[in-house]
Amino acid sequence: MIKVYIPSLFYIPVQRQFPNPAKTVWGNCEFVFSEVDDYDYIVVIDSLKEKIQTTLSKTKRIIFLGEPPYVKTYNGKFLKQFGRVYGCHQKKVGNDSVKLSIPLLPWMVGCHLGKNTHQCNSNKYLTYVDFQKNGNLHSRLNKICLITSNKTFTKGHRDRVRFVERILKEYPNLVDVYGNGYKSISDKWDILSRYKYSIVIENCSYPNYWTEKLADCFLAGCYPIYYGCTNINEYFSNDSMDTIDINNFKVAVHQLKAILLSSKYENSVNSIIESRNLVLNNYNMFCIISNIIENMEQFSSYKKERCNEIVSPMQYSIKDKVIQKIAWRLNIVL
Repeated sequence: MIKVYIPSLFYIPVQRQFPNPAKTVWGNCEFVFSEVDDYDYIVVIDSLKEKIQTTLSKTKRIIFLGEPPYVKTYNGKFLKQFGRVYGCHQKKVGNDSVKLSIPLLPWMVGCHLGKNTHQCNSNKYLTYVDFQKNGNLHSRLNKICLITSNKTFTKGHRDRVRFVERILKEYPNLVDVYGNGYKSISDKWDILSRYKYSIVIENCSYPNYWTEKLADCFLAGCYPIYYGCTNINEYFSNDSMDTIDINNFKVAVHQLKAILLSSKYENSVNSIIESRNLVLNNYNMFCIISNIIENMEQFSSYKKERCNEIVSPMQYSIKDKVIQKIAWRLNIVL
């Protein structure tokens, strides 16, 4: 068994994403979330909170970037501490390109979160098995919901808020809006499991960037009306979702009205289940990590190199922070 150490920055019990939460194993990989004396790989999800002293060589260190370039920059000094960098970014780290991956983000649905946080505040939550067994795909409201926040840091945030506010003003009965800044909720499950349809709007529109916003929708058995990842049809069947352009308001509203008058949900139940199973199995963060590491082990010619190094968190200078804010304002990819 290959032991994989993931320095925990999670505020949600990610163990629930395993078929057996008591056994954090996927494939031939055992995952640990607190530092142990011996492990074979370090996998960092997006960032580090504290320094890690390790005897593992760079070839055994992997990082998955959690945000697209419109939202977050990752400096080269930080990324060069890892032998492999995965993400949706189309850039180079040293002489190597970032290897393609969707963001590895934990599911939010099925967890009670604290107000204005992504932190689980209950020891009761839904697990992989609960989602797999969910059969409530029939007795639902023939309505559209939207779970979002009123954040406005980036252009993508502002476009989303602008769309939501215009919907609420011009068509107040068309969409039920929930989330921070709107009708407050604790668990997305309480909403998504009751509705047939849910609008899902990512933080930006970018290839291979889709997040738990969409995964949560499928896990709850909802039909997504989606804006974000420009090649989402490479991941999920067109029969399990609709796409809209939030920047073309009139056409988007026409689509929403047409969906409510249709039997799209009933006709798509099997496709929704198929997409849910893809989220559970193929796009589950631990499946993706396990597949990569097992492939590395199978074809690797790396020797069991050992060292004594410190892997440090990313540091931003004042200049970095100023440039990032300008990029957010002007929608520049850095």
